Amino acid sequence: MYWWRIAARNLRRNWRRNVVTTTAIACGFAGLVLVAGYLRRVELYNATTAVYLAHAGHLSIYRKGGLERATFLPQRYAIDAKESARIGEILRRDPNVERFAGYLEGVALVSNGCSSVPVIALGMEPEADHFVRHHPRVVRELPELAKPLRGVELAQAPPLLRGVSLSTGLAHRLSRSVRGGNADANVDTRSKSACDPAGSKREPSDVDVLGTTFDGSLAAFSGSVVGEHTTGQQQLDDSSLIVPLTTLQDFYATDGVTHLAVFLKDPRDLKKRAVELERALQGQGLALNVYPFDDERISLFYVGARDFLLVLSAFVGIVVFFVVVLSIVNTQTMTLLERSRELGALRSIGFTRAGVSRLFLREAALLAAIGLLFGGLLALVVALSVNGLNVRYTPPGIVGDMQLMLKPEFRAWWQYGAALFATVLVATRLVVRSRTKMRIAELNVNVSA
Repeated sequence: MYWWRIAARNLRRNWRRNVVTTTAIACGFAGLVLVAGYLRRVELYNATTAVYLAHAGHLSIYRKGGLERATFLPQRYAIDAKESARIGEILRRDPNVERFAGYLEGVALVSNGCSSVPVIALGMEPEADHFVRHHPRVVRELPELAKPLRGVELAQAPPLLRGVSLSTGLAHRLSRSVRGGNADANVDTRSKSACDPAGSKREPSDVDVLGTTFDGSLAAFSGSVVGEHTTGQQQLDDSSLIVPLTTLQDFYATDGVTHLAVFLKDPRDLKKRAVELERALQGQGLALNVYPFDDERISLFYVGARDFLLVLSAFVGIVVFFVVVLSIVNTQTMTLLERSRELGALRSIGFTRAGVSRLFLREAALLAAIGLLFGGLLALVVALSVNGLNVRYTPPGIVGDMQLMLKPEFRAWWQYGAALFATVLVATRLVVRSRTKMRIAELNVNVSA
């Protein structure tokens, strides 16, 4: 403790220079924590979109080869009702499975009576849609997207309407408005378009869905737009159609699904869980593949954005650490030059090189601790302030705007703090070591010069 008090007293001797160094450490630490908080927020947004809004689940189950070929050979690569039931029996025995649901995907044309637009049709159980929208993670991370932008959920639509939900871009392309809903729903009251002239019995919410069954026969059904949704991604928001699973199964004349999405309570070790589940399913004679949602074949946008964020965080970290190292090297070099006679005196009365180094390392440790403390407080104040201001911005590739939020995790605080602390000590040790190698006489001559 005695030597720590001496180190603290020594810091006061060059307090202006030490204040600058401490400020550099504090700002560097605060910057790292805040950047990590922002990147964490974006990663959570993208991951939640991929798992829930894209209905991939944490794990996606496809027939073997179905991920690549189901679009072209849907009848061959669909998972039929019997297989779905057997998969369900296995999943229900897993306590980590929160819910699973079957989804049917296909291509079709949606018409407003005047023009037709190709779409990606997604059939799902209305209860699964309700589960996704009201999941605590979706409500917490994507409050703007947790409910339909207009109208109601499929589960709330009257069954007789044969309700469908259009993505926002698709609804505008077709000039379709929302029909039905409840008193609290945001219902579009757009007037009839040229395709729905006055006197026509056709409502501005009516659409026709055209296509072919899995065996090649012509198929069609008429429905009403009961809601508008967003996929969260610009490249998909002009061509997304969501309908109840049974409606789309009747349309394609099948009882199967394209894939099953598995939502987990604890989503850690997804690759390991995917391998284990795939082995369990294949052990029951089911030719299936299981993919984690962070596989680029499932969520290409999420994987690309995640890799970009990793590169960005690494670049920012390198720059900040470089600045901190330069600041420490400059401070310690100037201090050692000014205190050369002191070093010579300490060596003359019996201090070893290691003992002198420990004294300067204590001073550097105190500087680093003070800088990290103030940097942590600064990061906390900035994060709370930014989150409270409700700043909105539109990131690239995302539909609509989102709140600028900083969500630094405790792990980021101690990891960056430990790394910066170690960096300060290492830089100090290198500078002090080069100086303490000098002979006592050289230290005194150096000062006289």
